[in-house]
Amino acid sequence: MEKNYDVAYGESTLPLGIRSNFVHGINGLTLHILEAGFEDKDRPLILLLHGFPELAYSWRKQMLPLARADFHVVAPDQRGYGRTTGWDGNYDIDVSSYRLFNLVKDTLALVYALGYHSVAAVVGHDFILQKKPDPGKPGQSPTSS
Repeated sequence: MEKNYDVAYGESTLPLGIRSNFVHGINGLTLHILEAGFEDKDRPLILLLHGFPELAYSWRKQMLPLARADFHVVAPDQRGYGRTTGWDGNYDIDVSSYRLFNLVKDTLALVYALGYHSVAAVVGHDFILQKKPDPGKPGQSPTSS
């Protein structure tokens, strides 16, 4: 792999065409983002949002194909993850800053900071533990979902 000098992780961690950047003043954070397709400012924006316990880096294999399809693709390290700073990582904190409303504010502030007023798509994934259905409980049969 060729060295990519536009990456905060290290020169051989991401392919050419993906760069690492920091966006300041995002709802009290300095947001670390990975982006591809940034060369043309007229491209529509696609946001790739990671879930627990991932990073922006987990989208690296999807970013270049989307950029080749003429999108500006951005994957942030969300609040509490990766190289994003400005959040409180202490053990005994008020976790209200991690509520969904605040995460949405982070995302909207990023969209506006990048110079956009809308997005073409928001794509997300998360790791969800599912409880094994209990056939003895109403609505918990193995066939219900």
